[in-house]
Amino acid sequence: MSENKKLGYGKVGNLGAALYAVSALFFPYIQYRPNRVLTGEAYRLWQIDGMQGIIYCAIMLVISLLLFVLPHKRRFMRALLTLAAVFMTLFSLGQSAASLTSGDSIARASMGAGFWLSLASVFLMLSAARLEYVHDRLFQNALTLFSLSIFFVLLFLGVFDGLSVMREYLNRKETFLSQASAHLILASTSVGAATLLGVPLAFALFSRKRLERAVFFLVNLGQTIPTLSLLGLLMVPLGYLSSKYQIIKSLGISGVGFWPAWIALFIYALFPILHNALAGLQMVDPAVTQAAFSVGMTKNQVFYKVQIPLAIPLMISGVRTALTQAMGNAVLAALIGGGGLGSLIFLGLAQSAPDLILLGTLPLVLLTFLTDALLGRVVVALDKGGSL
Repeated sequence: MSENKKLGYGKVGNLGAALYAVSALFFPYIQYRPNRVLTGEAYRLWQIDGMQGIIYCAIMLVISLLLFVLPHKRRFMRALLTLAAVFMTLFSLGQSAASLTSGDSIARASMGAGFWLSLASVFLMLSAARLEYVHDRLFQNALTLFSLSIFFVLLFLGVFDGLSVMREYLNRKETFLSQASAHLILASTSVGAATLLGVPLAFALFSRKRLERAVFFLVNLGQTIPTLSLLGLLMVPLGYLSSKYQIIKSLGISGVGFWPAWIALFIYALFPILHNALAGLQMVDPAVTQAAFSVGMTKNQVFYKVQIPLAIPLMISGVRTALTQAMGNAVLAALIGGGGLGSLIFLGLAQSAPDLILLGTLPLVLLTFLTDALLGRVVVALDKGGSL
């Protein structure tokens, strides 16, 4: 092993450590505003009142330096330092915001470019630390879990209460919780319904090749229509049916609200689920099915006991794609009264309130990331036949 490889933990980790130091020294870490409207002033971390900002900055520089100089074999120490970097990035932000807004109920403290750069560098360092334990799945999962736990523990302890995004949350707690739950229901139920239709339909198309082209033409047609245009197209017939038939109106179906958004998300989710389910069945090695026939299995037994189990990982990948896509597209439901986190995002845009936009955006990003990561683990476990 060369001397270069004995130091640090790869180019990705070294880049993250370098950006971590740069974010603390040279970029505004926090933005202070006297109230919700005025522009305010940006502060680097070491410019925060008193000695605390200098201390936080010094600790971050020490962490960055140690990550550079630790020998290659000290990978556990690098993992601990990476967790320390996660803690310092979040803790210094919360404490700086509390210091700037202490005793002023209308003052606002927002995340600056330095914080976002620091957060990006932490992701790079976490990726590098996980790669050092590529053969130890348990430690990789523990590293990710501890990183998330740091955030949630600090959140629970109120470290972030001085941030303007948290003040927006406290002012709209009930609205936020109801819109977040509406967002999850909208995305999950539409994808669930698409799964219930798409997977059996893939089974039917697998044995009926002549229908495949016609069905995929219709499904692809729905995919080519932009989301906003599809919402607009659905509003007219649903509004007409609601006014024409009392039973449809009694179900709450109308041209605006939940159902047009739900149907649009259902249409968009159907393609990746159907495509992956069919591809999974078609990609089963013919030699495997032939071997199953040779030991006396019937056609139905081969289908249910061999082909479907082998196709399940790819099927779940389709559900994973559809769900992450639906989480993002559900934002547009707010434009037609469908609710969801998009309501907060568009309200923030209308009021020129960036922290209100973040209140809708950050939970959405976190939920999408966690959903994608969880289903990704399921796919890997099914592919390898191992544990999550």
